[in-house]
Amino acid sequence: MGSWGTGLYQNDSAADVKMVFADLSRRPTDTATLVAEVLEKLAPEGEEEADVWLAFADLLHLHALDHPEVMTRARALIETGEDLEVKRSLGMSPRDLEKRAKVLEEVLARWSAPHPKPKKRKATPAPEPFLLEVGEVWTFPAMHHAARPFHVKEADPAGFTPDGWGAFAVADRFHSEGYRASYLFILAVAGGAARPDLEALRRAPVQDCTFAISGPPQSWTYPMIFAARLAKRKQGLKAWEAVRAGTLPFDANLVRSHLPERLSSRGRYNARDPDGIAWLEEDLTTTSYHKAASNARTGLSWTIAPHPTLRLGDLCGG
Repeated sequence: MGSWGTGLYQNDSAADVKMVFADLSRRPTDTATLVAEVLEKLAPEGEEEADVWLAFADLLHLHALDHPEVMTRARALIETGEDLEVKRSLGMSPRDLEKRAKVLEEVLARWSAPHPKPKKRKATPAPEPFLLEVGEVWTFPAMHHAARPFHVKEADPAGFTPDGWGAFAVADRFHSEGYRASYLFILAVAGGAARPDLEALRRAPVQDCTFAISGPPQSWTYPMIFAARLAKRKQGLKAWEAVRAGTLPFDANLVRSHLPERLSSRGRYNARDPDGIAWLEEDLTTTSYHKAASNARTGLSWTIAPHPTLRLGDLCGG
């Protein structure tokens, strides 16, 4: 299980719920279809199940979306004490259990009446516009091959000390599920003291990632090539100090041939899978300093290194 606290959204599972809900609710579908799609993506089970149901029910209430089955399941988790029992079994302290109980009491009270100022769904009738062009290559100052994690509240900006250069490239773009603006990204590692130019980037090695789970022990090594979305283009490019170096003629089919397979049978660690949900903001900061403190607690770790043979130029057409 990832990091968690006493609040309804202070855990990794609830954060996933918010991300998936925000993504899928942009589709112009009815509530029943939306609920089915969210639950299919999240597949709540085990120690994470209670957090998923509670966060999902709260989001439905916030948006004034009526789905009795979800609300009934979420209320039962609170009223039967099941949520608190799960937290107790995971080692939550008595003091924090008291705080959690108070949070849940407030949640039930909030759910007892329609939300006074429901939030509107941001459904888009047309496909999302593209924000990046195919072939673009961008460079940014990097620390341990990662960009500045501007979107992570816990990250201390003063702790980000660049020690090299990174790059991301757009090999292709498409509308996933017919409406989401998505891209096929490649991450690369660039050396030298000065910001690399396009020719240097052509020779730059692709990032190689070794992703590991401590229990039960599993690990995978794969090139950092993935399908993803870009949440905050202008804010991200500015915070990353990213500069467009130019364009390269990538062969999208060749690039796709290097996509990693799904990383686990449960599909829980498949952000880089081509049919998964991923964000460039997360993948650019995978190895950043803010992750280090949580690795021992979560049992997850990432190691990034230059690929031994694969270069950006190797992914271009003849």
